[in-house]
Amino acid sequence: MDEADLLGDRVGIMSQGRLVCLGSPSFLKNRYGCGFKLYMKKQTAAGSSAILKKYLEKDLGKSI
Repeated sequence: MDEADLLGDRVGIMSQGRLVCLGSPSFLKNRYGCGFKLYMKKQTAAGSSAILKKYLEKDLGKSI
């Protein structure tokens, strides 16, 4: 988003080939915040969620 602040007055966000949002960089930051959301669903109950969390923390940091 930092690049968009410098390069454009209006920014469009696309998802799966469709325009889902259009606005100024400040509008988009106020509306959606900064960062990301990660949703995951395990297919089976077997296995430890702690192992997955440790794996994600290695790459994403302790903020999860």
